[in-house]
Amino acid sequence: MALPDISSMLTELPNGRSGENCEYDSLYLELEEMAVPVAGQEMGEEVTEGRDADFHKLQQSCEILWKKTRDLRVAAYFTIADFCNNGLIGLEQGLTLINYLVSNMWDEVYPQLDPDDDNDPTERINSLAMISPKQGAFGDPIMFMNHVRGVKLTDELPYTLRDYLVAQGILDKSDDELDVALMQAQMRVLPYEEIEERLKLTSHIEELLTGIAKIVNEKVGQNGYLSFESLEGELRHLKKFYESVGSQMHVHSEIKTDVEGSVLDKETQDQDDKKVLQTTAKITDVASLQIDNRSDALVLIRKCSDYFSKAEPTSPLPYLLNRALRMADMNFVDILAEIDQNSLDKVKEQLGVLPTNS
Repeated sequence: MALPDISSMLTELPNGRSGENCEYDSLYLELEEMAVPVAGQEMGEEVTEGRDADFHKLQQSCEILWKKTRDLRVAAYFTIADFCNNGLIGLEQGLTLINYLVSNMWDEVYPQLDPDDDNDPTERINSLAMISPKQGAFGDPIMFMNHVRGVKLTDELPYTLRDYLVAQGILDKSDDELDVALMQAQMRVLPYEEIEERLKLTSHIEELLTGIAKIVNEKVGQNGYLSFESLEGELRHLKKFYESVGSQMHVHSEIKTDVEGSVLDKETQDQDDKKVLQTTAKITDVASLQIDNRSDALVLIRKCSDYFSKAEPTSPLPYLLNRALRMADMNFVDILAEIDQNSLDKVKEQLGVLPTNS
């Protein structure tokens, strides 16, 4: 889903700073239904189909309501939807919106504080707590933390935060077997700039959470307390991953040679050539490439694997190339074990390594 223009949302409304109270608006009342998935049920012969949350509709509904109101609950649902639709950038956008409300519109924002109820902030705190719930169906009906662990670590590879937690032994392996060695090998050859950018984004999200909690807790005093502990814990894992990968990899950029093309005489080219040829052409002379470090060599292996996966789906080459990546950091004995367990046993016998049961 396209990213919203968040800067246009950081405004007061012309018909009163916080606009209308949409608490009883039909669209407002449907937000929870859009956000919470429903499991299928089977009672005897009667089967009721479940349904997934509709985060696209949820985000669109929040944007519609935003034209009428400035409401923390709408902002929280928007944050959840934007994250589930757009990843970490969406989470950053949503938190920016919440930060604007608590920093600039605390006295006017909905749900409003009731002086007759000692300005009890519980409803506001509960609204914001939706983005950092305790895990479990009761505490997290939206299953937001499950979506957080499903966020992709990078754009190029399919691995998620959950995969990283499995690789670290923090979570048990799921039914889908994760090749940890392959994951680690592929991560080490990602462009450093992407890892650095992700680390900055994660750090900024942490700063936004800390700032929002600090402002809210200063406003409410002894009447309540807002904590984003659950979400902050997941972000710490994410940040640790980016820091770890960044420290292991060498800064490198993809090897490209830009060659200025000559201006072609359009009158001498046919129509098909006009669609292809450009005034400036980017040319990579693969035959003349000189690989001068290990990191670039591994990058090229991964690029070759990606190419054959897309261009020749039935080719065995991607499996062989990925296996080479997986073996790149293995020692001699581990490589033998990877290739043929019987060979490993013979080597141990020749080296005089005793069986473990001896």
